[in-house]
Amino acid sequence: MEQRISLITWRLRQVMRDRKITVAGLANELGVSKAAVSNLRGDAMPKIGSERVNQIIVALNCLLKPGEKPIGAADLLGFGLTVEEMQYVQERQIENSKIKRKPRGRPRI
Repeated sequence: MEQRISLITWRLRQVMRDRKITVAGLANELGVSKAAVSNLRGDAMPKIGSERVNQIIVALNCLLKPGEKPIGAADLLGFGLTVEEMQYVQERQIENSKIKRKPRGRPRI
């Protein structure tokens, strides 16, 4: 199988658009520049750690109106397979289902 750039997409731009959150508002809540937030809004998953993702999620939620549905990590991440990848996965599933697996754990007496 050929290598893929990324199956995971970063959806910060869409979340901000859908929830009417501005770059300036998120920058202010995070304590960073507007340019730093703009850099986070690309389609590719940024190279940030889980602590920073958590900070972004908390900041986004602070900017919501009372009663709005909270934003979670799943809202920021998208996942998708191309047709070719889906075919590959299905072929591998069939191959793997034919393999006889040894039972795990201690044998029952």
